[in-house]
Amino acid sequence: MTARGSPTLVITGADGYIGSAVVRTALACGAEVHALSRRPWGDPGFPVRRFAYDLAGPVADEPFVGATAVIHLAVDDGRSGDASCGDINAAGTARLLDAARRNGVPRFIFVSSQSAASRASSLYARSKADSEALMIGEGDVIVRPGMVYGGRQAGLYGLLCSFIKRTSLLPLPRAHAPVQPIHVDDLAAGLVQIGLMHDDRLRLYQLAAEQPMTFAEYLIGIARYRFERRLFVVPLPLGPILAMMQLIATLLPSFRTLRERLTGLRASTPMDCHGSLAALGMTLQNFEASLRREAASAGHEGGRIAPP
Repeated sequence: MTARGSPTLVITGADGYIGSAVVRTALACGAEVHALSRRPWGDPGFPVRRFAYDLAGPVADEPFVGATAVIHLAVDDGRSGDASCGDINAAGTARLLDAARRNGVPRFIFVSSQSAASRASSLYARSKADSEALMIGEGDVIVRPGMVYGGRQAGLYGLLCSFIKRTSLLPLPRAHAPVQPIHVDDLAAGLVQIGLMHDDRLRLYQLAAEQPMTFAEYLIGIARYRFERRLFVVPLPLGPILAMMQLIATLLPSFRTLRERLTGLRASTPMDCHGSLAALGMTLQNFEASLRREAASAGHEGGRIAPP
């Protein structure tokens, strides 16, 4: 266990793709972790305290007593098909904020999205903007990450990987939308660093590669460097693709998540990440190099191709 007097981080969505990376990073930094999730999280050998938590439910005081910071990652992404997911996210964030404040937690970190926009057509993007509007306290911080990749194949990254591994021809809406990648381990390191800070350097952190790439380049890069596959992207109008995915989502709930994120690309604009990265003293992993490294450590999954 962590030493007596160690900082304590409350992490919601601790069992998720990003959340589990944040938990590992926090433990490596010597912090105690209070892991909040709907399902039992992780390896029982991990020295974390687990608390059952649901965005739509009440929030107990126990996880927040003596905590240093809250890192709020949990999100209802509309997978259930419930059009009220935005209300669930904002109301759930408000309840977490209230619990943190009444227990004297000095810092609350809300993990938002590059696509957050109050007038977006995506429920996910609107819900992120609604929750951002609640971050008005002295210790409240908003973090907008770019397109997260790397590590275990889970979350949106895992869903995209599953498509890439199954096809060489991918119809893609918004193929030229600007995205800025960030490795999941880099994002976890940044979130933990912000959580353990003793000063408020910024109220908004934008964490991603400074130079955008297109969504098509992002997917082609994952195919090439992670799975050693050729991927050909066929740009298509967004509307017909979303309509088709809406039909598929009635059978496969995971498609609702992908549909929401693709819709969110409409609201996505390039972020100026230089100041945020400089404030944290961060140098991000190179997209190509990190994916090649993971391909090597995984034994080169997928079919090999000749170098271009």
